[in-house]
Amino acid sequence: MEKKFKIALASIGIVAGIMVTFVPLTSYAVEGDAFQTNTKSEITIGENKPSADSTVSVRVAPVISLEVTVDGNLDDDKTMAFTLAPNTTSSKNFTAKVTSTQKYTISVHADNKCDENENYDADAGCSKTTMYHTDDPVGSSIKGIVGDGKVVKGTSSWGIKLADNTDYSVVPSVATVFYTSDGPASQETKFSVGIAAGTDLIAGAYSNTIYVTAAAN
Repeated sequence: MEKKFKIALASIGIVAGIMVTFVPLTSYAVEGDAFQTNTKSEITIGENKPSADSTVSVRVAPVISLEVTVDGNLDDDKTMAFTLAPNTTSSKNFTAKVTSTQKYTISVHADNKCDENENYDADAGCSKTTMYHTDDPVGSSIKGIVGDGKVVKGTSSWGIKLADNTDYSVVPSVATVFYTSDGPASQETKFSVGIAAGTDLIAGAYSNTIYVTAAAN
């Protein structure tokens, strides 16, 4: 299941993936609606009333689903569009809706841009999830946020956080847990993407892709 979020000044994509951990079945499986019941049968012969008990056990298999949408987008829920002037900041939210019969986690990561293109100048440094100008891969760039977790005017940086949190963090290049549920649930978790455009940015498009993964524990 994929959702791609495009950005005017900086293009970001979001890909939603699902990982489910299955526990081996230890009881009898019954097709159809899941239920558990006890049945008792009795046989009467003369004055004797022998009885026999039998138990039917049904195990409900783990189920998890994930939907990712950009908040406020009515016509296209796959596009997160930013248009920033120099020395400005902006943020937008996306929502990950998870339905799970088990406790679950939501992890986030982005593409490692250091390894994406041989034209990237390794000597110039790379913060892995840096967003590079599509036509100038070794020059103008939007780096992962640093410092106190704030998106600050005058810098060229971007970050992600749970929408209710105060501080942003760098979008990691490997799957990193951002949210853990208290138990089985069907609920929405909001994330915020913040971007700051510095005065040194070249006009044009910058890109990366965010991956959102829901995994049942």
